[in-house]
Amino acid sequence: MLRTMAVLLAAAALGTLPAGCLGPRTLMETRQFLLAPAPGEAPALADSGNTLGIRPLAAALPYDLRMAVLAEDGTLGYLPHDKWAERPETALTRSLSDMLRATARYADVGDAAEMVRPSLILTGELRALRLNRAVSPATAEVEVRMELRASREPKAVWTGTLVETEPLDEDSGAGFARAANRAAGRLVTRAAAEMAKATPDAPAPPAK
Repeated sequence: MLRTMAVLLAAAALGTLPAGCLGPRTLMETRQFLLAPAPGEAPALADSGNTLGIRPLAAALPYDLRMAVLAEDGTLGYLPHDKWAERPETALTRSLSDMLRATARYADVGDAAEMVRPSLILTGELRALRLNRAVSPATAEVEVRMELRASREPKAVWTGTLVETEPLDEDSGAGFARAANRAAGRLVTRAAAEMAKATPDAPAPPAK
């Protein structure tokens, strides 16, 4: 052991150490990207009189702050030096809430936990947010399952599993973020429009 250490120290003094042995280590800084969907124009609809409570979207197990990558052999991995700045399901919930408010179809839109018996409840799950390298060109894929239900009766107003894809302009973390934002923007716009159009008017209050 002592002889080995002596040899290594002598080699270090002579500058003959192999690369990576007792030499300086280069650390790659993790880059963070925002998931900030750019939604389109909201449909102009009349107020239905319903209130809408939104529960935060859940996320399937593989999807968190790491940027998921589907390889050509079907394995799911992650970009080593890039990640999302916040959990993607949180960003999608916020963007969806903003878009639903913009439809003007609901008397109120908010967090279901902070509302008193909203007329409708929206739940959902982020099922995929990944860079798909199994196709050419590489593509950003976003998939969300959502259900809009009446809160006072077992009735589905609207359900859907929406998928949007967008080719990358550059196969990198930055390119993935740009493509994911475009795809997520279309998904949020489509979801809000479909839900708003499917929402019936609230029943008129009973006559006094």
